[in-house]
Amino acid sequence: MNLSIFDIQLLKDEVTQYLSQDDLTRCVLVSKDWFGWFAPVLWRNVQIDGAFGFVEKRLAGLKRHSDNVQTLIILEKQATMHQHIPLHNLKSFIFYPDLASSFEESYFLQYIQTIPSLQTLTLTISLARTWTQTQLFETLERLPRLKELNLTCYQITHPIVIQQLIQRCRQYDILRLSLGGGGGLLLDTQQANLEAQAKAFMEYMQENQIRELSIRLPLPHHEDLILIPLLKRCPMLERLDLQWLHHKESLQHIVGILETRRCSHLRHVRIGGGTVWNSDDPIAGLFRALRRFEHTKANSHNINEMKSRLQATANEYHDEAGSTLASVGLKSFIVDATVPFGHECVLALTQYHALTLTVLDLMSLRQLPVQFFVGLVSSLPKLRSLMVAVWIKFIADDELLGPESMFMTSWACLELRYLELGIVMSPEVTSGNTHQSGDGSLADQHLSYIFSQLGRLEGLKDWKLASSINLLTLEKGYLRWLPRLKQLRSLDLRRYSFLEIGAAEARWMIDNWTSLVHLDFNYLKGVHRGLEGGPLPEDASQLLLTRRPWMTI
Repeated sequence: MNLSIFDIQLLKDEVTQYLSQDDLTRCVLVSKDWFGWFAPVLWRNVQIDGAFGFVEKRLAGLKRHSDNVQTLIILEKQATMHQHIPLHNLKSFIFYPDLASSFEESYFLQYIQTIPSLQTLTLTISLARTWTQTQLFETLERLPRLKELNLTCYQITHPIVIQQLIQRCRQYDILRLSLGGGGGLLLDTQQANLEAQAKAFMEYMQENQIRELSIRLPLPHHEDLILIPLLKRCPMLERLDLQWLHHKESLQHIVGILETRRCSHLRHVRIGGGTVWNSDDPIAGLFRALRRFEHTKANSHNINEMKSRLQATANEYHDEAGSTLASVGLKSFIVDATVPFGHECVLALTQYHALTLTVLDLMSLRQLPVQFFVGLVSSLPKLRSLMVAVWIKFIADDELLGPESMFMTSWACLELRYLELGIVMSPEVTSGNTHQSGDGSLADQHLSYIFSQLGRLEGLKDWKLASSINLLTLEKGYLRWLPRLKQLRSLDLRRYSFLEIGAAEARWMIDNWTSLVHLDFNYLKGVHRGLEGGPLPEDASQLLLTRRPWMTI
């Protein structure tokens, strides 16, 4: 009997982790042996939607392979209404149809109660009905292994119900609540009674074990009633996602809690939409509040002295006795809203979090002034992923970082692996004229500086570049600055980008970017692929695919 590598579970797992669902589907069609090897893997993750004739086939397969199913995604509310399929090894259940009646929600909650192996539950339901609330609470009690709940509700949910839900989830690792939508107005007396009950409930709420909290509350007053008191009871919190804030004061209250070290493990923060801030003080205050100290061999009597000296240094201080006090903090910070992000934010982020920050996403700011961008990339050496849109504008000599000093500044983020970079040119820089590389214009000075520093990112693997001007050409662009990007695997130029590429550029990419396997774009020598289906110029496409046939374009 011949032994295949796929008969060895360890080797099969190693191979199949790189295969997509389409790849696995092709594998099971090869032969009977291949079906035996790959069918169990194919049926680990099952998605059922409303495609015509597809639901019945999926349900039939679900019955045959029920022991292999670990993740089930239901996009069609009628999918299992007539069948009760036992899934004894299911770990993750995801249910988010467009709309579901109370009867349909009740059916799925009853069905979920029969799957005690569940570890992750994702639901889109209405909590406006008392019956659904009660059934949801009963369902959670019957899932002893559940560690993650993701709940979306599009109708107003009373604060008492939200608090009861949070209390029942206090032993979970991950809790994500997105509660919003419209609802009926309450009388003032009813509102006052509900708020009084909610305040009393929060006073007796126990501390929880939640490590990751993502939350959006339906109404503005819920933030004071629920969010702020809740954070005081999250001592293990590592990730905080503020999906939506109704009040700008709420972030200030959160900063006040963090300053008391109530959430001493917090390392990942995301700020979503909602309120409008007039200054960058709240964000800068957040960075300062999340500063932490770690010390080695430090005696208690000299800690305060070391901290005071550390205030005047960047991130680390060593005393004569060999003690070290380091400032550590955020590992990732993401902004998904247009918020003020100025000098104070840059200073606080680079001063307090340079030793730990690996992910920074400021793309939603849309236009980050170039001097602030340089201040970040020159002071955050641990960055691995960066998403930002840079606004190149005229800089006065008396600004924080004038043009002469900026062009002399080297980037410190040499460990960068993933980069999304948008480049926006202000009219005062371009002066309405078409510029090109080497013409000495103000625009060329900025772009030459940026691309000279990009060329030093030798570990960069994935790069998305967006601009309204040609940047990656040999004759007029800045491609020649980038020969050292030997590890670059993927280049995406789709977002608002124009690219003129011919045989010379294609040959240059093949010769210099030895790891490049994926190139994506929208525009090519005036031909819009998305609208007209225009291919690469024949000589360039043939050259790329002839020299590197495994490349995708």
